[in-house]
Amino acid sequence: MNELPTMYQTFMHLSRYSRWLDDKGRRETWEETVTRYMDFMKWHLLENCKYKMPQAVYNEVKGYILELKVMPSMRALMTAGEALKRDNIANYNCSFLIADKIRCFDEMLYILLCGVGVGFSVERQFITKLPTMSEEFHPTNTTIAVGDSKMGWAKAYKELISLLLAGEVPKWDTSKIRPAGARLKTFGGRASGSAPLVDLFNYTVMTFKEARGRKLTSFEVHKLFCKIADVVVVGGVRRASLISLSNLSDDRMRHAKHGQWHILNPELALANNSACYTEKPDIGIFMEEWIALYNSKSGERGIFNREAAIKTIADINKRAGFDRRDSEFEFGLNPCFTGDMRLLTDAGYASFKELSDYCSPVTEGEDSKTVTVIKPDGSESEGTVWSNGIKQVVEIRFRNRDSITCTKDHVFQTDTGDCKAKFLKDHRLVPYVEMKDDWYHDGFLAGFVQGDGCTGRLNSKSHKGLEVCFGRNDGDIAEMYGQKVGKWYSREAMRVAREWELSPEPLPTRDLPANQCTSFLAGLFSANGCVINGHRVAFKTTNKNLAVDLKQVLKVDFDIDSYITVNKKKKVKFSNGEYVCKESYDLNIGTFESILKFAENISFGQAYKRKNLASLLRIKSPQVMSVKPIGKQEVFDFNEPEGHWGVVEGVIAHNCGEIILRPKSFCNLSEVIVRAEDTFDTLKDKIRIATVLGTWQASLTDFKYISSKWAENCEEEALLGVSMTGIMDNEITNGSDLYSEEYLITSLGLLREHATEVNKEWAKRIHINPAAAITCVKPSGNISQLCDTASGIHARHSEYYVRSVRVNVNDPLAQFMIDKGFPHEPDVTKPETALVFRFPQKSPEGSITRTEKTAVEQLELWMLYKEHYCDHNPSCTINVKEHEWLEVGAWVYENFDNISGLAFLPFSEHSYTQAPYQECDEFMYKKLMSEMPQNVDWNDLSDFESDDMTTGSQELACTAGGCEI
Repeated sequence: MNELPTMYQTFMHLSRYSRWLDDKGRRETWEETVTRYMDFMKWHLLENCKYKMPQAVYNEVKGYILELKVMPSMRALMTAGEALKRDNIANYNCSFLIADKIRCFDEMLYILLCGVGVGFSVERQFITKLPTMSEEFHPTNTTIAVGDSKMGWAKAYKELISLLLAGEVPKWDTSKIRPAGARLKTFGGRASGSAPLVDLFNYTVMTFKEARGRKLTSFEVHKLFCKIADVVVVGGVRRASLISLSNLSDDRMRHAKHGQWHILNPELALANNSACYTEKPDIGIFMEEWIALYNSKSGERGIFNREAAIKTIADINKRAGFDRRDSEFEFGLNPCFTGDMRLLTDAGYASFKELSDYCSPVTEGEDSKTVTVIKPDGSESEGTVWSNGIKQVVEIRFRNRDSITCTKDHVFQTDTGDCKAKFLKDHRLVPYVEMKDDWYHDGFLAGFVQGDGCTGRLNSKSHKGLEVCFGRNDGDIAEMYGQKVGKWYSREAMRVAREWELSPEPLPTRDLPANQCTSFLAGLFSANGCVINGHRVAFKTTNKNLAVDLKQVLKVDFDIDSYITVNKKKKVKFSNGEYVCKESYDLNIGTFESILKFAENISFGQAYKRKNLASLLRIKSPQVMSVKPIGKQEVFDFNEPEGHWGVVEGVIAHNCGEIILRPKSFCNLSEVIVRAEDTFDTLKDKIRIATVLGTWQASLTDFKYISSKWAENCEEEALLGVSMTGIMDNEITNGSDLYSEEYLITSLGLLREHATEVNKEWAKRIHINPAAAITCVKPSGNISQLCDTASGIHARHSEYYVRSVRVNVNDPLAQFMIDKGFPHEPDVTKPETALVFRFPQKSPEGSITRTEKTAVEQLELWMLYKEHYCDHNPSCTINVKEHEWLEVGAWVYENFDNISGLAFLPFSEHSYTQAPYQECDEFMYKKLMSEMPQNVDWNDLSDFESDDMTTGSQELACTAGGCEI
């Protein structure tokens, strides 16, 4: 069995990434693991990308991995082969979703079961889109049959949630699930049995019942996600990890890990929590959150700043010279309105400030109230309104109406499609039109007969009815009276005409009756009115007096302005001859305001005319003359959970829950292993190979079970995460005084530029999109252990230290190590089931240890990598000594506009018994090394296992606040 440089590295490979070989009855060697990955990529690129990998490329890339110079995705390294072929999700380290649809729960379960970490948002603008829970829950005889697979578990969970939403509590049958400890041949590891899934089902039923008649709160959704991850922790995957984003103002989430949470809800430990900032907060708000972070002693909540994320993407686009990444879609700020703007509700228009005051909880823990929001089609939906702090706003000015004030990112419907406020100049906003479509039948019929009917029979003593003609386009009107298109001899029409005192005179001399109403005018315009496309509403008549009287009625009763035009007498040729058309008159309604009043008060009986009227209003709506910044104001969000559009100040506006991070995205990682002896040239070469690996992996988009949007996003952006680990081991990369800061800045910029060029070249070769973003720095926990480097941008623990690892007492690897004489002792927390093995470690010459940099110095180096190397956000946890908290808080606040994501932990010099890292001196290091066995033959491991006892491994990319997918 070929060995890695140290026994600890060999242990890491065998315990995390080595797969069982049935034909050889043993675990893979390191070379066999790398060969399995390379062979899979060679097959995939030929099969799915039509690219035949040259042998020279194969050999070079394989050599770099074997020699621990670069690493591919560690999930891909673990699952390459049948597992990765079956579902490409297993290639990825991390993912991101938002809790806005009920499917987020079963999709999260499936993704976690594939070994992928999940970041999620429980922000208010998303969770309010989740459905309301049933008022009552009843047991049902429905039984959910749970299949024995990842997809079987996810489908069963989806079915459970669907039934609970309908108020039904089903039974479930888990008899097909393999017992705990059974081998998972394809994916690796051991089955957990049905108990964890049953626990999740019971927890979900309890959560939904407690929320009866209302929506889930942010904390309830957060806890449910954590419980889903808890299932996976004890399953075939070694562990699950989550990152949770929540509103800055969310007190439930601010205090999620206060009190006895580790006893009452231990699953909450699986999520690192961050607060989302949309701009630099006032100092008082910042200090409130900073003190809460300090008091938590867990480093939570971390910071995620969307505005800084937007700036990062803008910088990417600026360097590229084009929009490599859509910053507005990916990282857009929550769009909002100022408090004096009015939202249309079932009670009429009300200001956002007024509605926010009504909706806001009065006491801690109370749920927000809802308001009935009117949607663009006139239907109703339950939504909510809330304050979203102080933001920069713009004033949208029109030619002939009042201004609208909102944030620049707010989306409106316009005559040419959806558009953000900052781009609205010269556009016309789509107005909300409550088009009248219901009338008093007698009044409408009187108007219709007045306009186009034959009333001469009103003088007849023998006729009992009038003849009403419904033309081929008048079917809607005919149906109002139970008729069809054609002539209708109607006693009803005779009665109505006499009651309304219609004139029996012919049309040219038939004046307007003394009595009219809205319905009469609607019938009149339906008979002789039309929409002249793009211009006006017109009523045609040969009776000048009628036109004059109608003009006055419209003005006096409805404040509708109109004007009369004359059509001169002229000769017109028809198929049966030439005739003289009499002089006629058009009554015209031409201004937007008057057309809108006509639509809302009178309108047409024919649906096609109403449709034309709506189109005319879109064309005639006031044009935006300018969009100008007017400073900062308090702004407000609203949510309409069904169609996501509402009516604000008479126009159609999107609700404020615009997507901030692109949901349904995966993070594809590869790693440069930085060594103490690396130069700029060797680092550049490693960047090249790591970028090639990342580009290959970006083509893996054949996802099962989850929605197609995941693959669409991955294919569109083809994101890479070319990271560096061991930064603190190298005097160029760690900011040592031996090299100037300018040299480091220049080097980082050139490395990033090189990665971009290599990606373009290889994306073209394998027929995928160039990556929208490429470079990052991640924590690199397992990789740093396998490759013996400092983790990501973090410092080494100390010059000499002991690395303690826990192994199940029944694991063949533990039995082998005991036999070979590795020092060990029972785990003090689980003495019957686990052993602790100790590996002495020595940091490379010139590496930085955790006591050598202050917290602010850590932050300054982090900022250099953020600004000059990372397209994404560098993931980093800053260790803060007790006396440093105020200084660090001041630095963070001063640099807030450039901080997109950071996490903080209290620095601790306390080393508890069997801690993962324990500092020691050189003497103790040498003593412990002398106690380690020599010349260990790892091939003998096969003597201790005759079946697959490996476990699936998961390499997680991020800490709280560290991801910008």
